[in-house]
Amino acid sequence: MSAQKKLEKLTDSWYGFDLVSGLFGVLIGGFGILSLSWSLGWTFVSLITTFVIGRRLQKRGKITRLFVLVASALFSVTGVIGTILQGMAFLDSWSVGGLLRLSVTLMGTMMMVRSFRTLTDSQVKSFFKA
Repeated sequence: MSAQKKLEKLTDSWYGFDLVSGLFGVLIGGFGILSLSWSLGWTFVSLITTFVIGRRLQKRGKITRLFVLVASALFSVTGVIGTILQGMAFLDSWSVGGLLRLSVTLMGTMMMVRSFRTLTDSQVKSFFKA
C-alpha cells in the first residue's frame, strides 16, 4: 500500500472515530437540549479538524506531520493512563455510561497509537521527504 493510501485510510478511520465518539457522547450525556447540542457541536468540530489535518498530511505538510506525531505520542501515553482510570471507574460503578466512557477512551488511545505507527512507517516518512 502506498503512503498516500495509508494516510487516506488513517484519515477515514479518524472520521469513523469522530462519528462513533459523537454518538457515544449523545448516549452518555442524554437527550437534553444542551447535552445534545454540545455533543453534536463537538462532533462537527472533530470532523472539521480531521478534514483539515488529513488534507494537510496528504499534501505533504511536514509541520503538520511533526505536530500530529508529537501529539499522538503524548496522547497515546495519556490515553493508556486514562483507559486504566476509566476501567477502574467502570469496575467501581458497573454502569452503561462508564462502559461507554471506557470504550471511547480505549478507541481514542488506539487511534493515537495507529496515527503514530502510520506516521513513523518507512513509506510515509519517505513520502514527506520527497
